[in-house]
Amino acid sequence: MNKQIHRISLSLLGAYCLIVASTIEAGEPLDLMQSTMDRGLQLFKDPTLQSKDKEKERADRMRAIVDSIVDFEEMTKRALGPRWSRMTPAEQQEFVRLFRSLLKKITSDWNPVKMVLGREMIEGDFAQVESSEINSNGNQVPVVYKLRRVDGTWRIYDEVIGNVSVVNNFRAQFGRVISKSSFEELTKLLREKGEGK
Repeated sequence: MNKQIHRISLSLLGAYCLIVASTIEAGEPLDLMQSTMDRGLQLFKDPTLQSKDKEKERADRMRAIVDSIVDFEEMTKRALGPRWSRMTPAEQQEFVRLFRSLLKKITSDWNPVKMVLGREMIEGDFAQVESSEINSNGNQVPVVYKLRRVDGTWRIYDEVIGNVSVVNNFRAQFGRVISKSSFEELTKLLREKGEGK
């Protein structure tokens, strides 16, 4: 896993951390993203969660809401490509778990100054929501969230940051590890990076 994966993943799961719990009714993708960003940024700015001793609580609260909106299985499936269909259901579940742990761990220090939503495009059960993220350095980065409707609820399965798909980036990285070593080595690396201290 190189620095590029780390940089892109920080933005990806940071955005996921803006998602509210499942008590919010799923509407159109743009409405859902707007309400989740508003609430997520509120949590980031909550004065009662800014002290050092509250870091774990804030991180836990952010992580707790991720699963309600992110389609980790679809993201993992797309990142692995053809390899996914050759895995047993048990292997698939384990890899999804490892991938999710890695993403959550490497995005813990994400902290945007502002996020602005743009156009929404819907085609059947798939949608895209354009946005811009302004970081602490004042730089503006275009971000496109890709969602799909699962059981009536919109869930994020990819994010395109400055024309780079996070899923495609992971697919390239995973493919390189597998071709140079093995799938078992990739699994080992994810376990070490996601679950290691």
